[in-house]
Amino acid sequence: MRRADGHPVFLGEFFKPDDEVVILGVVAKARGLRGEVAFYPLSGQPEVFGHYRAVRIGDGQGRFSHPVAVASSRVIKDAVAFRLEGSENRDQAEQLVGYAVALDAHDLPELSDDEYYWCQLVGLDVYDTGMNHLGKVEALFDNGAHDVLVVTGENGKEILLPMVRQIIRRTMVESQPVLLVEPLSGLLDVNLDVGGKRATA
Repeated sequence: MRRADGHPVFLGEFFKPDDEVVILGVVAKARGLRGEVAFYPLSGQPEVFGHYRAVRIGDGQGRFSHPVAVASSRVIKDAVAFRLEGSENRDQAEQLVGYAVALDAHDLPELSDDEYYWCQLVGLDVYDTGMNHLGKVEALFDNGAHDVLVVTGENGKEILLPMVRQIIRRTMVESQPVLLVEPLSGLLDVNLDVGGKRATA
């Protein structure tokens, strides 16, 4: 059953939280008959989800449920299958498909100084060592060896930068966090083709 606003009844009211909320992924499908759903974590680390006791569900419009207890969870290859308290059958699970799975930022585990969450980097401005603005971080992906930043400039061109300590460091400019790039010779050039599309080789 859904509320008049279209949201699942068992999740209660949706609203815009005052605190920062981090999107973990989007519910991809229902599993089985007992209210379980599955999603693919944006972090690529499904095993981390088992540490979370409650999550918020988001509607993609900036509104989220109150934290809902995670009744159970398990890792299935690259995905997480989990059940929320109140989701008891397949019909309720199917109502969650397409909704975001989110966590209050202050509930994220603490990291060491050289660690980071992807969500902390997306949206940051990127500069070279001459303080020339290269663009903003639009996304990240894991190439198997390390994380790679997808940086989009104002002209729409994409630059792929490996997130390694020898090349990129985090710093502050006018009290705002930014990324400073000290690229190896030719690194910025080889990431762009004539049309500004992502290089394929």
